Amino acid sequence: MHSYRTLLAAHPAGAAVIAHRGAWHRAPENSLASIRDAIALGCTAASVDVRGTRDGHLILLRDDTALRMTGAALRPAWSTLAEMRARPLFRADGATRRTTAERVPTLTEALDLARGRIALELDLRDPSLLPNAVACVQAAGAEGFAALRMQVGSTADVRRLARLQQDSGIAVVAVARAGQGGLPEALLHHPPFMVDLEFQRLEDLRPAARTLRRAGIAVRVGTVEGSRPAGLTDRDARWAGDAVWGQLLAAGVGAIQTDEPARLRGWLRAVGVAA
Repeated sequence: MHSYRTLLAAHPAGAAVIAHRGAWHRAPENSLASIRDAIALGCTAASVDVRGTRDGHLILLRDDTALRMTGAALRPAWSTLAEMRARPLFRADGATRRTTAERVPTLTEALDLARGRIALELDLRDPSLLPNAVACVQAAGAEGFAALRMQVGSTADVRRLARLQQDSGIAVVAVARAGQGGLPEALLHHPPFMVDLEFQRLEDLRPAARTLRRAGIAVRVGTVEGSRPAGLTDRDARWAGDAVWGQLLAAGVGAIQTDEPARLRGWLRAVGVAA
């Protein structure tokens, strides 16, 4: 399949859509069904949350317990895979508590489903899972279409992730803040595949995105609720896509992570961007 790098390069105008926890409006978040729905929508990638079970399996789950998504307050780290799968997943984000046929999936199952269809960004909820996640991706032969999303807070972090990317063959999405202090200079000397830019003002985003793109580093931003300043979220984009997604693309963002992948795909088509 095309690698994540190739898929992203095919959308120079910023039309790469990353479905946050998959496309979960009809399917349970972080489920195989949500990944299938993201594929059906034509998303470039799906971002999923990864946790580890007591018996050594990597699974997809956002919270530290399964309560919201299954009704059972099981902690993955204290439970076996069989116990985590004992109850079906609720639909969407679990708010309706309507059960589905889906069960908590393993990372291996998600990688097998994604192969040749979509890229997967892995958000490790426990940093100690990194060696296991790398081994899982490599065992699946998924280095080309999987990426590891990791926080960077220091030059040492940037260097460590650059080594990880080089040694493992797995792309790294480094989470960094754009602000008055500027980007960590180390990002330009030890470039990750992509930077997920956190920012409070568009005035901070624009120069940071420009600097990264000049260095050949892809730029990604999320518009999910709670991750952006007021006026630049998915909720705002429902009524004013140009004012949210349009401003991000104009600022040099190449990929947008969203809880509204269908709406974003539709907006991109409406404004004439090849999605």
